[in-house]
Amino acid sequence: MKHFRSKIDFIPVLLLVLAVFLLDTAAMGFAIPAMANVANLAPFALFLIATFVPVLLVLALYPVRYHMSGRELVVRSGLLRWTIPLADLHRACLARDLRPAPALSMDRIRLDYQSGARVRSLYVSPVDPLAFLAALVERDKGLGDDGGDVVRHSGPVLWFDNAAARAS
Repeated sequence: MKHFRSKIDFIPVLLLVLAVFLLDTAAMGFAIPAMANVANLAPFALFLIATFVPVLLVLALYPVRYHMSGRELVVRSGLLRWTIPLADLHRACLARDLRPAPALSMDRIRLDYQSGARVRSLYVSPVDPLAFLAALVERDKGLGDDGGDVVRHSGPVLWFDNAAARAS
């Protein structure tokens, strides 16, 4: 099993800290006026929310790790977990994005994979993206390098734009 850590950039972490700060400030803004009415449990409930939401955000995003075995890729982001069988992976390409994902960097790899009858995408940001892509090709012989991207050349074919061109 090969382990990859997430690359950490300043901007995504700054956005996380700002989100936590804004949520805490807003919750405390509601809690302080409500504290005048001590007989009510609302101030205590708002205080719990104000402390619980940031803790939940941090638990959902940290630590971010990627574990690749011979058969599957397991993405862990705090309490969240995705398991992608390598046989269901159809494309992995470099991307730069800030969408919410189990990635603490803007330099990411977009993974397109089959999940039931749907095509799903997941963004990851390993410290060494080229080693990550090479490990995918090494572990699944149906995947191959296609100009910097990793694309499925054999095995199940999906409904991607280039899948029809490869099948014909």
